[in-house]
Amino acid sequence: MNSSRPAQHVDQPVARRAPVVADVAHPVEVVDSTLSCRALEEIFRSDSVECIGVRDVADAHRVGLVTRDRCFAAMSGELGYGRALLYRKPVSELTDWSPTFVDPWWSVSDALRVAMARPRRRRYDDLVVRSQVWGAVNVASLIHSLSGELVARTDHDALTGIRDRHAWLGALDVHTRAASEQDDFVAVFVATVDGVAAVNGSHGFLAGDTVLAAVARRLREEFVPRSAVGRLGGTQFGVFAPVAAVSLDDALEQVRGVADRLGGAGQSAVRALVHEGVLRPGETPVSVRLGYALAPHGASGEALVTRAVERLEPVLS
Repeated sequence: MNSSRPAQHVDQPVARRAPVVADVAHPVEVVDSTLSCRALEEIFRSDSVECIGVRDVADAHRVGLVTRDRCFAAMSGELGYGRALLYRKPVSELTDWSPTFVDPWWSVSDALRVAMARPRRRRYDDLVVRSQVWGAVNVASLIHSLSGELVARTDHDALTGIRDRHAWLGALDVHTRAASEQDDFVAVFVATVDGVAAVNGSHGFLAGDTVLAAVARRLREEFVPRSAVGRLGGTQFGVFAPVAAVSLDDALEQVRGVADRLGGAGQSAVRALVHEGVLRPGETPVSVRLGYALAPHGASGEALVTRAVERLEPVLS
């Protein structure tokens, strides 16, 4: 293993990034401005085609856009034309030669801001994405992406992408209060990652963030039916799940099995980071402790978390 200070993994982004235009854009077919409107209509008969890029054969630097809605509106006569007349005309007759251009690395919010700054009648027109491959993005996709991002930022931890403490405890509270004929118990698991402060001091905060993000990812990937994972704060994570059991002993057996799996998942994340060179064995020891609590439905969520923290024990490697 390389003994030099690792960098190739630490500098990878671990925090949730804001969505950019490239995330929601789609490639578009490009046709020459001399193409007939009849041929254009045939292209739009495919439900997957929403817009077409048009290249001006007389000016290589002039590009435009024609949408499915505009094409069919023209063909039906809404724009003062008619199918019989348009069939003989080139696609340039229907092309918007002054579309709004955006770059693929623009943030979704910036692209939406530009779109909404246009005149009212053009605010919801598609935007052309500058790229080696022609692309386009519609305003509905921008709004959908931005609204999803706002929801995620409201109740998710920015570093790990899982629920933050407030959202996780709120979900736990709802779950423990909900009456259920099938789920007799609720289990809460708390995992604490020890040694992150030492990693921050020796390798920098990006390395510490990488550790936390990796553990969170493995806890989330470890399948526990109907469970919810959250970051309780600092280096501590929580998982809760319903437990259907015929007896307390049966429930405890199930919970111990899940605890072993979650603890193993957290510890495997640490081992993977050592293998990748993010952590150096022995120099900055990182380990996971895990505790759990089990109670019938109706118990206090906060009390279950407290009980699980009190029972934290090291996870064996």
